[in-house]
Amino acid sequence: MPDQSAKKTDKASASVGSSARKGIAWTGAGQMVKQIFEFGVGIAMARLLSPREFGIMSASTIFISFVTIFTSFGVSSAIVQRTEMEDGYLRAAQSLSVLFGCFSTALMAGSAPLIGLFFKNKEIAAVIPVLSLMFIISSFNIVPSALLTRNMNFNKLTAVSVFGSLVYGVTSVSMALAGFGVWSLIWGTLASLLSGVLATSIFCSYYPRFGLDRRHLRELFRFGGLVTVSSLLNHIARNADNLIVGRSLGPASLGLYSRAYSLATTTKEILVAVFGSVLFPSFSRMQKNPDKVRYAYLRSVQALSLISLPICVLLFLAGPEIVNAVYGPKWEDSITPLRILSLAGFIYTLYIPCTALLLALGKAQTYTKLQVVYSAAIVLSVLSVAGYGINYIASAVSCAILLCYIPYYYSTHRLLRIKFCEFVSSMKKTIYATVCASAAFLVINSLHTFDSYVIKFACEIVLCAPVYLLAVVALGDNVALELIATLKLKLRRV
Repeated sequence: MPDQSAKKTDKASASVGSSARKGIAWTGAGQMVKQIFEFGVGIAMARLLSPREFGIMSASTIFISFVTIFTSFGVSSAIVQRTEMEDGYLRAAQSLSVLFGCFSTALMAGSAPLIGLFFKNKEIAAVIPVLSLMFIISSFNIVPSALLTRNMNFNKLTAVSVFGSLVYGVTSVSMALAGFGVWSLIWGTLASLLSGVLATSIFCSYYPRFGLDRRHLRELFRFGGLVTVSSLLNHIARNADNLIVGRSLGPASLGLYSRAYSLATTTKEILVAVFGSVLFPSFSRMQKNPDKVRYAYLRSVQALSLISLPICVLLFLAGPEIVNAVYGPKWEDSITPLRILSLAGFIYTLYIPCTALLLALGKAQTYTKLQVVYSAAIVLSVLSVAGYGINYIASAVSCAILLCYIPYYYSTHRLLRIKFCEFVSSMKKTIYATVCASAAFLVINSLHTFDSYVIKFACEIVLCAPVYLLAVVALGDNVALELIATLKLKLRRV
């Protein structure tokens, strides 16, 4: 007679797998809508504002995002990863979040003059006290958002995310048209956060309840502390380049560099939102079934490469067309750093399943050690080329991203006992299809001359995208075929 516990485990794993697929579908659809809208808003704002105004916002958010790490204190991850949930635990989590939120707002408002002196810019000092209100606002969103993630209610999370983007777009563009300059970015951000808090609380049916039970606080500090240290190190790594560019080269160069970095890592950020938010709770629920986790990990690598590899190659090949067609000639100096950073963009996305897996399996200590290596590599590489310009800094960051993936790869694959040939095999068909699309791109550029960057870029997309899709289908990529089958089923139901 079959083992009943094994049957229950298989059913639970199947349920998690189904929830994960639905979560990816919902989150992916939402991110598509969100990114299309935000891309349009980004174009509008880039044409309404100057690189210097974007640089002021970027410089301000370096320190803001640094303090944000302490505001959340890993509370969200602790709630998602915990196997059993108690009301007292949620009360302690909410109290901790709000206390850190209020402290962070006061800290940043008081530090604004010093930050302004650091960047030698009075406008940054004026912007930070207002922008720091985001800490208090977002502290009320941590617990309900974590509960929705824990319960894998990705349809509701997607709705909140899209709604927040709409609020940001309408607010920012309206204020930019009215001549508010950099303040249109500030108030757009605050309006988006506030609307997100209200929507999340309504969807989750959760409203703030407070309490400070010592046992629950100890648990939160133990797990959340490691996550916070890891996030702090990651933040240092992600912002060392911006900090050095803003300090040594000024707001205009920072605006150009941050725009290039944003474009190069857009795919990764989208995939973090789509896959990262789904993989973490999914791996957490599967943690007692190693075979299921192993299979899910390889499938996630296959799906991530299917999306990210062709986009990163496109950014490298079509960098001049993208920048000139979308943002205009005043952003041309961001083309070279964009192409350099895009080279590491694909590897950057492969960090996603590694991070989700390590945290889901409770390996927060291992993850923290890896973050120490990653942060040190980024900071040292950027410092070694400081003062040589944004192209050198982009090269240093790309090299660090590529080299630091090695310890991530080793730690994760040793844990799951995955061989290198299995890892490469999961991406093999995507690589072949990308080569076919790249060849088509080069043929188009060699046979035709275009007077307009817009027309040239449109032709490249229209002709190369079908080549990639046909190659993927012809090669029989099972993730792509499963996606096509799902879309067909959805269309029949409409």
